[in-house]
Amino acid sequence: MVRRSGEPHKRGVKGKQSLPEKVATFYYTLGLFCITYPICILILASLVIVSSWLPLVNFPFPGKAPQVWQAGQNSTDTPEPFCYVQQVVMRVAVLPWESDLTLGDAFRAPLYEAFQLLDIIRNYQDTNTSKTLGHVCLHIEASRSRHDRSNILPQYNCLVLSPANLWHQDVLQFSQDNSILTTVFNHHSIQKGKTSIAEMLFGMNLFETGIKRYPIRNRQRIIQYAVTLFFKEYDIQA
Repeated sequence: MVRRSGEPHKRGVKGKQSLPEKVATFYYTLGLFCITYPICILILASLVIVSSWLPLVNFPFPGKAPQVWQAGQNSTDTPEPFCYVQQVVMRVAVLPWESDLTLGDAFRAPLYEAFQLLDIIRNYQDTNTSKTLGHVCLHIEASRSRHDRSNILPQYNCLVLSPANLWHQDVLQFSQDNSILTTVFNHHSIQKGKTSIAEMLFGMNLFETGIKRYPIRNRQRIIQYAVTLFFKEYDIQA
């Protein structure tokens, strides 16, 4: 009788694979999956490619650089702008910050100054020409959008954008609003590449204003926003 040398073979037990064998097995399994479900793989690959190209839609195309127009220094070939935009930027904070002030006071008091600034701009009259805002501003008609929130934009009046538009430029409505942050963010969209109504009214990115959706600490805050004016003509003396 011949005696077998070595250990007996254990059935059902696989040997330990090396790293190259594991990689080969993975790609072999992946290939079988792609062959079995080719349509699903093509759809998934197409979705990945399209989603990766979406951010490029917001990039400016070559050759479309903005034109710089300066009054009195341009040739007749340069078309005159349709309108002129001017911003009055405000940086407001509550000083001094007392211990009995609430979290809402850090936002309510600075935003209240938008109504004050808007009244100053509307009531301004040039001493030499007696012109007011209504003489030089860009007048608009009704908004093309019939959305429920479109009524916060100016209609049949001067095109002036400010945070006060969120409360229809009514100080009483602003003072009765118990949640001004909710009102602001109800008109804000987090979708990248698009400017929300709130950002148009504040005149800048909402992140730069210092206003947060869910503030936690009760402290002094510097709030920044702008009143944006649109003029139909440029008066260098005004």
